[in-house]
Amino acid sequence: MVDNQPGAQLVIDLIEVGGGAVRVVVDGEIDLSTGALFRGALRDALDSGQPVELDLNRVTFIDSTGVGHLVELTAPLTATSRVRLVNPSHQVVRVLVMQGLAPMFDL
Repeated sequence: MVDNQPGAQLVIDLIEVGGGAVRVVVDGEIDLSTGALFRGALRDALDSGQPVELDLNRVTFIDSTGVGHLVELTAPLTATSRVRLVNPSHQVVRVLVMQGLAPMFDL
């Protein structure tokens, strides 16, 4: 589990899954107040050198801060299939579609 900030509306777990991948399970809101936590956890997972599954099923809100971190850190890697979204919530899909980013994540 990532060391979540006190009072943060975000919980992030890093879980090793089959095939040597790391699953980043995100639960809560990704916004200005939790963006650094999200970015740090995603960066830690990517720095492992293993494939990363980003599970956003329990994300209830994502703003431009969260989308910015998501695109910044994963865009160079989605083409190599090193990062993939797993079960993104309706809220995440809606925001990515509205911003024209759905094709980047095969949504």
